Amino acid sequence: MANKKQTTERHFKMFETEAEKWLDVFGLKSWEVVYRHATLDSLASCECNYESHSVILTLGRDWSDTDFPLNDEEVRKCAFHEVMEIFIMGVRDAASERFNVSLETVDERVHAVIRTLENVVFKNGDFFGQ
Repeated sequence: MANKKQTTERHFKMFETEAEKWLDVFGLKSWEVVYRHATLDSLASCECNYESHSVILTLGRDWSDTDFPLNDEEVRKCAFHEVMEIFIMGVRDAASERFNVSLETVDERVHAVIRTLENVVFKNGDFFGQ
């Protein structure tokens, strides 16, 4: 039987608190953010509407089908990652429209940038404190 890795209410609160911290650090104060704890096909998600500046950040409930460990650092990284999605959203949309590049290609490049940022910020712990 597969190892069940379920995020808890504590993980969800950590995700929300961490996301709020990074929204503040990057000055993303004009966004209306709603948080959800739900079943996903990924660890977390960011559903963004750039025009209305509204976003739903969701922490996935079941991490069983992933190679990622379920621990505080990974939950914090997920929050950081989703906030970076908001941060880069305008560039992502503009690049796709302006240069007639598929959204999938742009998303691949955006995720490569975000993963690099994750590796820098979380290499030896969070530079901005816990």
